[in-house]
Amino acid sequence: MLTTKFMGVTGVRKTFIFVGACLHGMLLFGVAFSGCNAALAILFLTLSTATTGASAAGQLAIMIDLAPNFASVLQGVSGMLGVIPGFISPLVVAYFTQDDQSVTSWQKVFILSAVVIALPGFLYMFLGTAKIQPWNDPINKPSAPANGKHTNSTYTESETKEKTTKF
Repeated sequence: MLTTKFMGVTGVRKTFIFVGACLHGMLLFGVAFSGCNAALAILFLTLSTATTGASAAGQLAIMIDLAPNFASVLQGVSGMLGVIPGFISPLVVAYFTQDDQSVTSWQKVFILSAVVIALPGFLYMFLGTAKIQPWNDPINKPSAPANGKHTNSTYTESETKEKTTKF
């Protein structure tokens, strides 16, 4: 899509975030309202799980678009926040289903899951961008030396040559 200029970067990211988050959440709503129809619940659950692959070209790639200099930090924070539902969800499920294993109780679990997954996706669809953010670049960029050569050490050029020739 990007190579053919069919869409810009923001359009591509929004497309994949729609599939990986919004559509995923909508399909979980389908699970919630499938009632006792096991075949329909399995279909919706399978389709919702299949959409998660789109997150690689959406949520994961957007970090590089927004701030290439800080993509690793963004990925780390995102990963850290992303695991929180993994250890909170059993507590939430227990809250809804501990004393009542009815379809209505499980419906609440799937509705909550759908909202948690889809809401950030819809917010990005309306408010998000893939443009590099101003905070990507440091405020005090080092200026180039007068001779045009960059050095990363405190040694002079002749001292550096001397040290490297000894090895």
